[in-house]
Amino acid sequence: MNRFLISLLAVSLLVGMLSMNAFAADLEITIKVTPRVLVLDSEGTLVTVHTDIAYYAVDTASLTLNGIPIAWTKADARGNLVAKFNQDDVKDIVAPPSVALELSGTTTDGTSFSGTDTIVIK
Repeated sequence: MNRFLISLLAVSLLVGMLSMNAFAADLEITIKVTPRVLVLDSEGTLVTVHTDIAYYAVDTASLTLNGIPIAWTKADARGNLVAKFNQDDVKDIVAPPSVALELSGTTTDGTSFSGTDTIVIK
């Protein structure tokens, strides 16, 4: 009887944990991409993404912008994540007149997050 109860408890616990993971919603963040107008024949070097998620909470190695890996990151004056991406890599995937850019990644506790901003392409 004890083995049965212990097994039932273990199975119930496992099912509960799996169901919490299956229904966990991704975190939506707000981002702002600069430059706001990206000129394809310009000489810039970086595209910057400002966010409203705390820098310390982000697994920075997980960050991508439309699949492009980060160049580097930092915290802004408020402690929020600022991500930098190679401008030539961004130019390779965009076309006029505009593009929606999505920053995605995971937090240090494994929660997925993303945010989208649209910029003009010339």
